[in-house]
Amino acid sequence: MPSGQPSTAQGSAVPNDAPVVNPSSRRTSALVLALLLLFAGAVQVGHVARYRRISPIDELQHLDYLIRVPRGQIPGSGDQFGQDSLRIETCSRLDEGFDQQVPPCVTDPAVTLDPAVFQEGGYNTAYIHPPTYYLVDGLVARAIDAVVPGDQSLLTTGRLAGLVWALAAVVFLWLLLAEVGAGLLARATLIVIVVSAPTILHATSTVNPDGSAVAVGAAILWAVLRWERGRLAAWVPIVCAVAVAATKVTNLAATGVVVGYLLVGALTERRAAAAGARRWDRQRPWGSLADRVRMALGIVLVTMVVAGMWAVAQKLLEEVPPETLPMSVRTAASSFPIAELASSWHQTVSPLRGPYLAPFLRTTPVTVMAGLVDLALMVGAVVGTVLAPAGSRARRLGAVVLAMTVLLPPVLVVFNALVPKVYVVIPPRYGISLVPALVAAAVPLVRRRSWGYATSVVAVLAGGAVVAALAFPAT
Repeated sequence: MPSGQPSTAQGSAVPNDAPVVNPSSRRTSALVLALLLLFAGAVQVGHVARYRRISPIDELQHLDYLIRVPRGQIPGSGDQFGQDSLRIETCSRLDEGFDQQVPPCVTDPAVTLDPAVFQEGGYNTAYIHPPTYYLVDGLVARAIDAVVPGDQSLLTTGRLAGLVWALAAVVFLWLLLAEVGAGLLARATLIVIVVSAPTILHATSTVNPDGSAVAVGAAILWAVLRWERGRLAAWVPIVCAVAVAATKVTNLAATGVVVGYLLVGALTERRAAAAGARRWDRQRPWGSLADRVRMALGIVLVTMVVAGMWAVAQKLLEEVPPETLPMSVRTAASSFPIAELASSWHQTVSPLRGPYLAPFLRTTPVTVMAGLVDLALMVGAVVGTVLAPAGSRARRLGAVVLAMTVLLPPVLVVFNALVPKVYVVIPPRYGISLVPALVAAAVPLVRRRSWGYATSVVAVLAGGAVVAALAFPAT
């Protein structure tokens, strides 16, 4: 495991990408952060209020899981939907064509619904995910129900519980962007762009573990960057790595970024040492080669432990072999998908691409700005990486995360082909945990005044489009 603090390297040159001290007062910064939290909370509550149907992005499966876990029930392969979640869907309805096969609204607990007539033959396919997200949101949902007057649907309170992840995302993005040198305006505008992006808003505002991705992705990256400068104890990144592994397997893309960043940093330092370079400032104790390698190995180790424990738990919870479930049969790969593997590289190059829009968000301004934000995220990360000084951690971070956007889909295709033996097209949202690193990579560009103002315009238009849709929804 890594040591408590990185060792101080000798040298006299000041790092060219050290965090910039923000001249704004703490009171102003606190006010801006509070307004960002208020904005994130407002758009999420508005989304929950407007969107009444069950999301087609597996929300019934996730809702069923959320209902079960606080009761001490963790679904395994072969478990069918519970009656509570089925009754909720019959009354809330499903936001896709399959809704025609869903029975009419049933509220009487004495009436037993047949799970087989619902999605996936009635089987809960969310059993593959660890229970952490569902436990957190399930407990918060029940706390909300206990505090708010009236009889609340667990669909509504479960969605409102997503505020935990949305607000955590704002806080950790704020810390991360400050760590990489973003000024007050840049932090505010970038966070508005992220939290109002339809892909992310839908994930946090529905019952879906994708909603945890930005929060845990920002947290682990901030912790590693902060530790690297000797400003944070080593156990903090390790705890963040546990949180990433314990929420959703696709969130491990964020873990891949920090591990790659640390190993590339170790290699860079080794080359600098071999060349006799003296690059590090004594007052800024950047992690040594050994420290970086130990931290990377520590993160990989705890990730493997958490993943291994969950794999064992899944096997113990198994009711029927996973390959016999309708979804597995439908997506079974008869042979290794070589052609699909070769063409998969672009599927998370932009994690915000092709968002699912709830009906009320299908306005022209939201659609236009979703496309522009999608483009701006990737262009900003690429140009920011190019503008970052050679050898800087900003250049290193940008290069690693851009590489990860290309590598993630093929890795998932190979994993699916070898472990569950299925092939599915990797949706862009599987890369949501990369968004914090992509935003951080864009900071060298956004710090330039003209581009900072342009980013502010994008933030106002993107956030305004969502707020306008909340106030005047599409019919």
